[in-house]
Amino acid sequence: MFAGRALRTDDPTRGGAIQILTLTYGEQGQAIVQPDAGPLENTYLECRAVALRGAMFNRSLIGVADGPLPIS
Repeated sequence: MFAGRALRTDDPTRGGAIQILTLTYGEQGQAIVQPDAGPLENTYLECRAVALRGAMFNRSLIGVADGPLPIS
């Protein structure tokens, strides 16, 4: 949900071209969790986008909407 808002699109994965990871930071350190894996009280939440198949982002994804992905 948060990734979709930042990218301004209903499909932040862009059909599987991007993987969205949710990371939480809290008393237990850093862990990668699924968005619906449980409560997130007393934690910081970070959302990361990962380009797949060896691709690299060459600029920000913020507001990319349904335009071309900035992948090289």
